[in-house]
Amino acid sequence: MSLFFCMLGLAASAAEPAFWNTDGAGELSRRRLTAALPAMAWNADEEAAGMALSAMDLNSPLGDRFRLPEPLVRHLDLVGTPGDYYTALLGLYAWQPQRNLTLEVSDLVADGAVIPAANLTVLEAIDNALNPENRVLTEPLLKPDWIALPAGTAVPLMVFVDIPAGARPGIYRGTLRVESANGSLRLPLRLRVMAFRLPELTESAGFFVPGHFHIETDRGIYVNMAPASLIPENLDHFFRFYRSRRLNSVVLCHVAPGLQLADGNVQADFRELSQFAAAMRRAGLNGKLIIDLRPITWWCNTVARQNSTLPAEPDAFHPASADYFRPVLRQLLETAEKENWPDWYFFPEEEMGNGPRQQRGYDFFLPILQEVCPQRIAVIDNDIGYNRRVEVDRGHRDRIVHRQYNSWTEQAWADARRDGAEVWTYNYDISRLAAGLLQQRLGSRGHHQWADLWTGKRKNSTVFWGYSILTGRGVVTTRGMERFHDGRLDLAACKLLEQSAGELRKRGNDTAAQMAEKTLQDVTADIPINGTRFRSWQCLVPNREIDLRRWKIFTAIERAQQQLSGQLANEIAAGGTPALTVERIADGTGKNDGLPQFMALFQTPSPLRLDGRHEEPVYGDGTGAIPYILQQENAIRAKCSSEEEFKSFAPSYAAAYLCYGYDGLYFAADAGLQTAKEPFLRQRQNDDPELWRDDSLQFFFLVPEQEDSYQLTVNSAGGRTLMHGGRGVPIPDCEILVRSPLDADGGIAVEGFLPWEYFDLPGMPSPGTEWRFNFARQFHTRDQLTSWGRVDWSFQQREFWGGVCFSGQSPSRAFAQLALPAVYPGPNRLAGLLQQEVPAGAVLAVENAAGEAADALPVGSGGSFALSFVVPAADIGSKWQLVLRCGDREIEHLPLPVQPLQATVAWRGGEDKVSGDDTLTLLADVCYPSGLFRPVLTGKLLGPAGIELTLPEAPLSAPGRCRIRLQAAGLTPGRWQLRLEVPGVKPAGPVEAMEFEVLPPRFEFRESKPAGK
Repeated sequence: MSLFFCMLGLAASAAEPAFWNTDGAGELSRRRLTAALPAMAWNADEEAAGMALSAMDLNSPLGDRFRLPEPLVRHLDLVGTPGDYYTALLGLYAWQPQRNLTLEVSDLVADGAVIPAANLTVLEAIDNALNPENRVLTEPLLKPDWIALPAGTAVPLMVFVDIPAGARPGIYRGTLRVESANGSLRLPLRLRVMAFRLPELTESAGFFVPGHFHIETDRGIYVNMAPASLIPENLDHFFRFYRSRRLNSVVLCHVAPGLQLADGNVQADFRELSQFAAAMRRAGLNGKLIIDLRPITWWCNTVARQNSTLPAEPDAFHPASADYFRPVLRQLLETAEKENWPDWYFFPEEEMGNGPRQQRGYDFFLPILQEVCPQRIAVIDNDIGYNRRVEVDRGHRDRIVHRQYNSWTEQAWADARRDGAEVWTYNYDISRLAAGLLQQRLGSRGHHQWADLWTGKRKNSTVFWGYSILTGRGVVTTRGMERFHDGRLDLAACKLLEQSAGELRKRGNDTAAQMAEKTLQDVTADIPINGTRFRSWQCLVPNREIDLRRWKIFTAIERAQQQLSGQLANEIAAGGTPALTVERIADGTGKNDGLPQFMALFQTPSPLRLDGRHEEPVYGDGTGAIPYILQQENAIRAKCSSEEEFKSFAPSYAAAYLCYGYDGLYFAADAGLQTAKEPFLRQRQNDDPELWRDDSLQFFFLVPEQEDSYQLTVNSAGGRTLMHGGRGVPIPDCEILVRSPLDADGGIAVEGFLPWEYFDLPGMPSPGTEWRFNFARQFHTRDQLTSWGRVDWSFQQREFWGGVCFSGQSPSRAFAQLALPAVYPGPNRLAGLLQQEVPAGAVLAVENAAGEAADALPVGSGGSFALSFVVPAADIGSKWQLVLRCGDREIEHLPLPVQPLQATVAWRGGEDKVSGDDTLTLLADVCYPSGLFRPVLTGKLLGPAGIELTLPEAPLSAPGRCRIRLQAAGLTPGRWQLRLEVPGVKPAGPVEAMEFEVLPPRFEFRESKPAGK
């Protein structure tokens, strides 16, 4: 069955044609990405078809960062529950032109049970950067409309698999096939259907949305924030779509209740709010309805100033505002109670941490709310969790039950639990983790995200926020919305496991209940609750890791339910034998393992004198001019009719430079237009956590083995603040010099120095050490956000940062290319490339510590070279050197430290859990003498109950960063340790173990039997 020519609707749990629009009503643009041919090994079918199809991580970046995984994943595996739908991401890349293209799916079959092909839908993710006029924050998902594709086209696809409520548990198999005039590709699909259903959630989740219908003309304080499609006729589409995504709540902002004053009496028209509330009821949304009272407070203040003779401060609410607010509030309460609205809360102001204006509105109207409806108050605030000098937990201070914060602290969280308050979150992110496991970690009652269906105004321009597109034919979903839904599935699984643990306790099985509760702790304990730390941390968590956490919860539910039904589960290992494979990551590409950009940092042999000019060669080429963040770039492109017009909106220039020495890190940057004078923002002082609110330059560093990143912020007056994990780091010895103006148009240059101790390091990083790095500029005065890492919306999105490597080298005048490994006792070979300007007659030599040449080579006027030499064992620890001379004049020398003939395996990250029928991927630096004959890697595994296994040898190609894959087949579920060695070479120290967890296999059933048998 072709998916291109019919609407393959999902069942009520996922989609109905009445409210799910998968063709965009012909109103959305669909330009596709073209990309260069990746260097990969294609199979025969792919070579013949001129295209490839692979499963991808759901969090994979799209747009110009779209990359097929290497190696390709030529199968699709899903695990799900009856009555819900589950999604997966595929990547299609055509390096040859394709004609007559079709895509078909088969039925999914398991031992006679069938999930029909009609329950599978495949949609294309439409790139935002190429289609900015679509005005949505994440990729719209539409039915592919292709018949032909030009060469070089990359197409991301999302697969929706709806599992019928009555589906029989088992392992279902089917096929997804792409066919063209060139040939065809088949992707096997496996679906594990669990034996339980997930419950409906009572925890609220949704978005901030306009609380009014679209109006053509702004009316006083009532400014239109709604798209043209937000009209009464489309409300049922909107809320039924939300229900299908397990969303059940909204925050209605900028409500427009039609207030007027007649004969001194306030009259309010709440019919629009009533229509929103009624539509939520019809759709079956069981979450909270939260209502923004700010427009009402503004109206009351305006009327009070027009009609009262009492004096009032210009920036304060008029004292008589309260006399108008009370009757409006009572009318609103009467309407909500009479019409039985969904359970509702009111908030008088939001985000009081933004400044005095918001605080004045909150402080003035809160007492009235506490007087009239104390149990209907919500506080939505951003004043804690940002390391401000003064932070106010207003929910705790004012004894408000509903506390919705965009950053929690341990203290505020503990206070909320002691107060019996409801913990809520907002704006942590539209991500699977924010909507799911974070909520479980906090015990949260709800989460809201800014914003959906929002057309706002800022500085005389229109801005858009949206994660769905409402049309008269239904709602177009997006990849962000589906990630949100994925998180709600995770949360539902957590709640089912909680219920199962509670039932086990009721029946006296405390041991089993503790095991279930421990699983919930295991999958959430490492999640930060501070908003800044969470948003930074989650960027490094791939969807595969979250899938494994969900699988751990699923297996715990299965075990608990079997125990409740009087059965004993026998956890089995997948068939097969564990095995290692090692892949050397190529230098220059694997140094940052997929990071978008990379810089090698030079080392200065002596301290630099700060002058704000960074003209020393040791600074290298720097980042180059940094572009807009993608969200702002897309918004600008939406207004431009051509690339030339877009270039006219180019951001002000900014670039950064780094180098390092024995004592610390040197940093420098240039920024155009800005100066240290008005009107540019530069009033904040040293160590102010909110220095970013100035026009500022920001440097971000993530140090290996440290969970939190560092953020150094500098303003044009030389003010500086260093933050680490949301907390300030005192930096009294941080020197900064600012030079301004740079030219007639202004501009600033900064140069500074940070000692290593500020990064919690004892000294200079060793050569080859890599950090993640980003440089960004927050130019508020010009409303420009620019970043070296191609982040979407936040400088903190670490998955899009670049990387830096501490080279251990100074800038070379003579060597264009030279790999400088340590040298070892025994035979060595050193090769490289010399600059062309090397004088004729120059000689290149390797000399020992006594200055004696071990090998020498006339190098003429440059070019490639190779030197072979033998190092005696007695020279371990001494310093040899590579010297370039012309006659008696030394041109340059480079140190060659002699290292012991040892090997090390240093773990550099990777996964910490794996399904028993899958492969664990780890990163390690495997170091050994380069002259070792036929080097191999051996491994030993220590598992549950003292199990010891020796792994077969895995060949090594060269020392350096390696990707190590462990096939987990045959490993019993439980905790394991892996130790690796290079045989034949003495380890440089204790052999470091990597700990990981083996989960039950997904596609092999566990045996169960009645208890006691």
